[in-house]
Amino acid sequence: MWREWFEDEPNFTSVLVWLPLIFILELVCTLGGLYLSQIVFPGLDSPYGEGFDEFQSRTGIFFYFYVFVLGPFLEEIIFRLIPIVIVLIFGWIIHRGWFETYLMYLTLLVVSLFFGYIHGNEVNIFIQGVGGLVYSIVFLKWSGWGRNLIKGLCATTFVHGSWNTLLTGGGMLAELFR
Repeated sequence: MWREWFEDEPNFTSVLVWLPLIFILELVCTLGGLYLSQIVFPGLDSPYGEGFDEFQSRTGIFFYFYVFVLGPFLEEIIFRLIPIVIVLIFGWIIHRGWFETYLMYLTLLVVSLFFGYIHGNEVNIFIQGVGGLVYSIVFLKWSGWGRNLIKGLCATTFVHGSWNTLLTGGGMLAELFR
């Protein structure tokens, strides 16, 4: 189920179609997550925790390097590459394609929820957790279900870093026009 779609690696034309759709999906997920989080957790103010602004002011220019490049790269290794490699190795050992497929979906769902949670608090499960699921789909598609892990890592790092850039840039613009 869907595995065949993931195994076909995208070409350049599909990138021009899929990249805007990915950003639209991320935007819908973020806004929907913020709305849903206010319903489920009405008392929580910021999904980013107390120390976010202090971290940003203390680290200066390194903050932007971390948000745009280093952070997405490390997070994609930890939350996409390593779990996918573990599932692929486990699937290769037991030689059950259907089991590997469902184990991959379950692993990426759990890892995505954890990805959201570590970004702040319970609210982030709805915001970054769903975004993490989008990154997992991008990773699987671009890697051809794990046949080209470096290509998948580069694609998700680019999408993740671009999304962080849009969010951080939007936040900076909002601060300027306050």
